[in-house]
Amino acid sequence: MKYAAVLSNRAKADILKMPPAIREYTLSQLKALELNPTLLSKPSHFPYRENCQMFTFDKDHEGKRHFITVLFQYGTDEATLYVAGIAYQAADDWWGK
Repeated sequence: MKYAAVLSNRAKADILKMPPAIREYTLSQLKALELNPTLLSKPSHFPYRENCQMFTFDKDHEGKRHFITVLFQYGTDEATLYVAGIAYQAADDWWGK
């Protein structure tokens, strides 16, 4: 069953703060999440908000690894994913060049 992701204002603002290439990749990953949220997510835990699911992924771009965590809740209609926020962090030289 395909879900539809609905982004909160905070999630939209979070995406806009990302570099364009990472923003585009994040949006493509949200499309993948819509297709199979149970496979791609797990229950949230500290330090993230409780009662959410979290979907984590990363992307190497311009010598940095970018880590992204999407926090969402399933809608009661069983067709909607409500995205509460998207945590983003880039790590310089994380692989120890």
